[in-house]
Amino acid sequence: MKNAKKLLIITLALVSLIFPLSLFGCQGSESTITSTTTSTAATTTETTPIASTTDVPPINTSAITSSLTPGQLLAAEAVEASASVKTFKMNMDMTMLTEVTGGENPGVINMSMSSQIEMDQQEKLMKMVLDIVMDIPDMGEQTVSTASYLDGEWMYTMVNIPGFGDQWMKMRFDEATWEEQDQFSQQVEFLETAFGVTEKGTETVGGLLCDVIEIQPDMATLEKWVMAQQSDESMSQLAGVDLSEVFKTFTIKYWIARDSSLPVKFYMDVVMEMTPEDMGESSDEFEKMTMEMTTTVLFFDYGEPVEIILPPEAANAQEIPN
Repeated sequence: MKNAKKLLIITLALVSLIFPLSLFGCQGSESTITSTTTSTAATTTETTPIASTTDVPPINTSAITSSLTPGQLLAAEAVEASASVKTFKMNMDMTMLTEVTGGENPGVINMSMSSQIEMDQQEKLMKMVLDIVMDIPDMGEQTVSTASYLDGEWMYTMVNIPGFGDQWMKMRFDEATWEEQDQFSQQVEFLETAFGVTEKGTETVGGLLCDVIEIQPDMATLEKWVMAQQSDESMSQLAGVDLSEVFKTFTIKYWIARDSSLPVKFYMDVVMEMTPEDMGESSDEFEKMTMEMTTTVLFFDYGEPVEIILPPEAANAQEIPN
């Protein structure tokens, strides 16, 4: 389905707002990299953050104007607290439903994705494990698994493709690579640039009392992140598409820990709708494409040591140019 492929490119671009999909390689003899930076709150049992109130840096509320609404104040405090974050972990779960109506190839694409990330922003260390399952018309269920590692010098990635097995690659690390992988800064930018913030009460997440806020994202920030993660092919597919018209509904919520002002949970639900005119297609191709994506991210283990172990198979990774 040519048209479904185009929408899939755009929806994957939106997924990259949560974390960039980097299918670059990784392989090397087994080694261990350890960061010992300590900072803030929240520890975890398996995938759920639990309460911790030790070593929480104080928030300099005097630097935040009193003219802000309660929701804006919570967002501002979260941005300020996040500036001191050096290490963290996050788990992400996403589901996506894409429907093409009309034309010669109507159909539905179901996709689910899960990811686990550990990151040391000071030492520039990262591990990301990603599993994607897609159910595509005429192709059936397709599963792709990847694992990416950053050791401060190289970006290693394993991609497991059905029928081909594990494929390892590596590329030289540079600042641009790091900016693409900097998951935490990407989340914080939505808080920094939001033009509307609404307080939604309190909830407990993994034993932590949290203030809940809902934000209206700045469309320029949203479009910048979509476009920044695209390949040349993706850019050509998106050329001329007005993303502000494509997004029909958009909900972003944050759960901010009361004791540390750090994000504990992130939720996004978005509905996109595209017409043939939006994509430069003939009206004979299809009538409408609709996509709904729901994403939940949990942040935990702030300030805990991050240990990255490269599998032995990474030793023979094929080097690819930046």
